[in-house]
Amino acid sequence: MQGKSLKYFSRPLRDVLTERMRDTLDRTILTVIRDGGGWAVEFQGACFGHASEKEVSKAFALKRAREVIDSGGAAQVRIHGEGGYS
Repeated sequence: MQGKSLKYFSRPLRDVLTERMRDTLDRTILTVIRDGGGWAVEFQGACFGHASEKEVSKAFALKRAREVIDSGGAAQVRIHGEGGYS
């Protein structure tokens, strides 16, 4: 599909468009998870932001995500158990 849609562009423009496309998104994924009787934020196997309430751990995750975004990166916060997924 990619080749068909790009065949209408001139060669230099097509090269610029495909050069900027990435197969994978480089982003930081922070997951708010249950941790014993409370909640925590998991990032690359390490946990931080331990709290008894989910909203507090969610705030820790959002703060870290904002730091990543402000430094030019991309970030995603996931809440385990929300959105119909476990």
